[in-house]
Amino acid sequence: MNNASWDDIHLLSPKSMNIGDIDGSAQDDIIIDFGSPNGIWLWKNNSNWAKLHTLSAESITTGDIDGGGLADVIIDFGSQYGIWVKMNNSEWTQLHTLSPESMITGDMDGNGLDDVIIDFGSETGILLRMNNSSWTQLHSLSPESMTTGDMDGNGLDDVIIDFGSPYGIWLRMNNNSWVKLHSLSPQSMTTGYLDNNALAEVIIDFGEPIGIWVRMNNSTWVKLHSNSAEGMVIGNIDGQASVSSNNITTQEIPAAELDNAEPLPETETISLPAE
Repeated sequence: MNNASWDDIHLLSPKSMNIGDIDGSAQDDIIIDFGSPNGIWLWKNNSNWAKLHTLSAESITTGDIDGGGLADVIIDFGSQYGIWVKMNNSEWTQLHTLSPESMITGDMDGNGLDDVIIDFGSETGILLRMNNSSWTQLHSLSPESMTTGDMDGNGLDDVIIDFGSPYGIWLRMNNNSWVKLHSLSPQSMTTGYLDNNALAEVIIDFGEPIGIWVRMNNSTWVKLHSNSAEGMVIGNIDGQASVSSNNITTQEIPAAELDNAEPLPETETISLPAE
């Protein structure tokens, strides 16, 4: 806690964990899937346990998809049940009958509601659940991984997508255009604010021997570490302001000219799966 001490939450090792302020207390709650037969539990306000569901999940993400000010919990319960949302910590709503490959959230249109970006796999591709009301196809290709962040500081979350070889990493900027970021397909990606401005950086693990690099202010590459990581997460654990981007030395990343990537195919028209 506070980058100073360790506190035990539970002796069991979980299947997965996520965070979000689901009760509006201004403290992030921890959503923990302990797997079968224990199911999903909440560690609320760092003080008490509450059971969310008896079933274990395939994946969990959070976002305020209705603008209620509370983080809603979006859960993929697998092929038998599909995707459900715990809205405002009170009721369950089914989002879709299909089980996805992956899910993330971000406010792509800047209206204060988190949109849900869902990879439904090779047959359907990536769909957007916009403003918790309509489905829109983002791309017909199924990606390797996705993350979100406001890379240009205009208030709209951009979607950073690894389409794998031979396409590499692409950006869906402001929900209206595709921009190529890099020809290499990474091992993992995340986003965060590293230099104390309004532009989100993309932290990318390209694997051995290239290591971890940061796309700073959507303009330059900075090497973070030469080793590859098993996983990455970002947060302000010391409470200090980030360094100024003026004090960061930029470097050239291998294949940074991006010419080795295949052009991203146009989105094919695919019938959206039935809800």
